[in-house]
Amino acid sequence: MSIVDDIRSVLSGRACIVGMGNTLLGDDGAGVVLVEALCAAGVNGRAHLINAEDIIESHAFEIAEGGWDSIIVIDAVRFGGRPGDVMFGSFSEIGDLLNDYSTHKLSLRLSESIWRERGKETYLLGIEPENLDFGEGLSEAVKKSADTLGGIFLEAVKQHPEGACV
Repeated sequence: MSIVDDIRSVLSGRACIVGMGNTLLGDDGAGVVLVEALCAAGVNGRAHLINAEDIIESHAFEIAEGGWDSIIVIDAVRFGGRPGDVMFGSFSEIGDLLNDYSTHKLSLRLSESIWRERGKETYLLGIEPENLDFGEGLSEAVKKSADTLGGIFLEAVKQHPEGACV
């Protein structure tokens, strides 16, 4: 299966989409920008979206108690790809990438353990950043990936509104 098929599969059920990052640190804001775009496109009424920014632990229990089976966390993650490359998978399978490559590794690991205890499956959608320096705006490569992913998410939620609804 492809990443697109995997994302569609998760979104065919009851899912919560969480954007992480800091928009003042360039591409680190990719997850936040993507969730904001989904909100602007009207997805918020069909799927549960949370813009956690860089304080996901503040939302951990709200997410844990929600009526969804799966959580997709979108974040900038250095995994050795080219800027804008995307990786997606179950946190249990790819969470080790956070050991060295995510600025949010500790808070995300803690939050994921809370969600796992509540029976939630967590997925990580990582976008390889180009620039994590201070400054607003995404690099062209990361913006292109975020735009493409936004279209995939929007299409998937529209195809399965009964599953993705809260």
